[in-house]
Amino acid sequence: MRLRSKRDTRTICFKVFRNGTVHITGPFSTDTADFALEAFVETLNMVADRYTIHRGRILLVNYRVTLGLRLDLPTVAALALELGHIPWLESGAPAMTVKLLVEQSTWASVRIFASGSVAISVPYCGPQRAQVGAFSRCVAFLRALVRIE
Repeated sequence: MRLRSKRDTRTICFKVFRNGTVHITGPFSTDTADFALEAFVETLNMVADRYTIHRGRILLVNYRVTLGLRLDLPTVAALALELGHIPWLESGAPAMTVKLLVEQSTWASVRIFASGSVAISVPYCGPQRAQVGAFSRCVAFLRALVRIE
């Protein structure tokens, strides 16, 4: 599905599962995701007028970041370990994963590439304040990383 906004045209992708769960990729805000979901339901209702949105909640939010510098992944792994996070680095791999505890048993993942590209995945942590706190923990790790490079 392609959606036109005031700034540009975004491609929004949907995965629809048999249990009714919808996985949406492509929006850069929850407003865009809501708009895309409503447009998707309207499109389905053109075929058969029986679809509604019962309830929704965000399960995982992904962020993309570029640090603008090349990284030595073994150094990144050492820093992650020093800060109490769990690094996972396979020999010769172009990227590594760092797991950060953001709540009692909830872990965020930061996938770091040697090129400086970063993918952050933060699971749903409850109210917006908790979600922002979880993301802030990931950003704090990236700030520490940029300081050592």
